[in-house]
This record gives sequence, structure tokens and C-alpha cells, in this order.
Amino acid sequence: MKLLFRADGGAALGTGHVNRCLAAAAAFGARGAISRFLCRDLDGLPAETIAAGGHQLILIPADASVSTDAASTLEVLRGFDAEVVIVDHYGLGAAWERPVRSAVRCLLAIDDLADRPHDVDLLLDQNVHVDPAARYAGRVPASATLLLGPQYALVHREFAAVRETCHPRSGELRELLVCFTGGDCGGETLKALEGIAAFNREAAVHAVVGAANPHRTDVARLCAEQGFEFHCQIDTMAELMGRVDLAIGGGGSAHWERCALGLPGIVTVLAENQSAVTRALAEIGAVIMLGRREALTSAHYTSALRSVDAASLRALSLRAWTLVDGRGPDRVVDGVLRRLAALQFASP
Repeated sequence: MKLLFRADGGAALGTGHVNRCLAAAAAFGARGAISRFLCRDLDGLPAETIAAGGHQLILIPADASVSTDAASTLEVLRGFDAEVVIVDHYGLGAAWERPVRSAVRCLLAIDDLADRPHDVDLLLDQNVHVDPAARYAGRVPASATLLLGPQYALVHREFAAVRETCHPRSGELRELLVCFTGGDCGGETLKALEGIAAFNREAAVHAVVGAANPHRTDVARLCAEQGFEFHCQIDTMAELMGRVDLAIGGGGSAHWERCALGLPGIVTVLAENQSAVTRALAEIGAVIMLGRREALTSAHYTSALRSVDAASLRALSLRAWTLVDGRGPDRVVDGVLRRLAALQFASP
């Protein structure tokens, strides 16, 4: 089987869309599929990460219109002959999907927002909602298969592997992780570390930044001054997250990585599209929602740390642990394969 993934990532946009597509591509690859990625040529695009996964990357202009984007996708499909296209992009909906769907056997859209029509065979929304199916009523074809909820969370295989060796936390706070994925253009890592520096409880602190983080030099300097561990673009993130007792970071795909490992999280909303999901997770006791980054100071991080105790950390960890088991990518693969089988059976 051949698949084409259409997703964007970069310093300003973040890397969450590409990250979860890579998790899906690895699950398909484990069953013999070949995947390619089609991305806009944005500053900070994680091209090396895509290549490290064994996938060919094809670039289109950063300023391509929706129609040009669709035309570029169709051109790639003519040369690649993919059976399945998976699109993870808030700026692309039915107008892009319609011509692409006609050129492949199966089109899957990954969405979180439920704010636009889709013309797809399957739709995946891995987030927590009271009535997830109702959100897409009238927005997808009646024939579309819906894959809804965190049981489909697209976490990388290493998180599932580490989950086998860890367990819900005891409530002790011995090691603390600060990681805001993507480029962290707003400098939230520095703000959080300054808040931790004012925290009077002893704990080892790990700060993780990506190579595209424009503040990484300042983060490294602050870590050296405070005796914190500084990590840049590490490939052992799952192991580190499986070891620490509390994480401070953003929403998006990081939610599900933390949940898979039962890691309690103090979460900052970095973009509006993270608000609803973070709030829903906070309401069921799986995270502490700190607020929007624009409204936060280092003092908010200090206060949040002082407010947690062993009982609250244990409760957060156990609730997160029960939401995600790390097998979401395999369930998505199964859903696509079932859909392909149904389409083949229905063909004359």
C-alpha cells in the first residue's frame, strides 16, 4: 500500500500536525506500507525528522493557494499512485478534498476543530468531547466513517513501548520536565523556567527545546545558571517523559503523549485551537489548565507548582493513564483497512 500525507509544520505553526502524521505513517509502515509527505516549504519544517522516518518529502510553495495546493497534490498522486491520502491541515477542507478524493481509493482527514465541511471517506478526531459525533453532523458525507476519541490518539510507537515499563505516578515530585513543542516562538519555555526558579521545592528540572527554538541559547544559559538539565532536539523524549513526575508544556499532540505515560501535566494553551481540548481534559481531571500564554507570567507557573501536592499528582496521573493506551495508530490503520475492504466489496 502507498500513502500520501499532506501536513504542514514550522517555527510559527508548530510541528504537531506533522508529528501525528509521522506516528500514523510508522503504524502503516509496520504493515508494509510506503508513505510520502507533501508539505509547504515553511521555515522550521521538520524535514530531517520526516527523512529519519524513511519518508520522501515533497515541497510545495509556502504561499500556495488552496486550488494550487490541490493541483500540486494531484500531480504528486499521478507520479506516486497512492491508494490513501491522509490530510491534517486546518486550512484545507472540502474544496481541497473533493478533487483529491476523486483521485484515490480512500481519503482520511484529521481534524480537531469541526469548523468546516469535509468531503472524505474517513475522519479522525482524537480529542475528548461530550458528543463527538454531533460536532461533525452535516460536515461530513453520510457514508463517512468517524474515528472519534483518544483511543485513536496518534502517539509514536516509542511511547507505547515505554508505557509497558512505567505506571501511574506515586505523587512524589522528584523530576520536572518543561517542554513546549515546535519552535516555541513566544518564549514560553523561558517563562516557565523562571517560574520554576522561584519555586521553593527541590526537584531536578529538565528543559527540552527543539532545534528551531529561537530562544534556545537563552534557555541554555538560564539552565546553566539554575543547575537545570538542558536538552536540545533529543530522540529519547519518550524515555524522559516516562521517568519524570510532572510536565509543564503546551496542548496539541503532547496531550496524548503525556496521557499514554500517565504523566501529569500543567498545560499552557499556545493557540486557540488547543483551548477546547485542554479545557475538556481539565474538566475530567487529566490536566491542570494554566491558561492562554499571552495572559501568563512566570509567577503563574510558580503558583501552579505550589498548588499541587501528592494526592493531586496521583489523581492527574491515573486519569491521564486511563485515556490513552498507545495503540491509537494501529486502530487508525485498522479503520482505513476496513474502509478499503468495504469499498472493494462494494465495487461492481
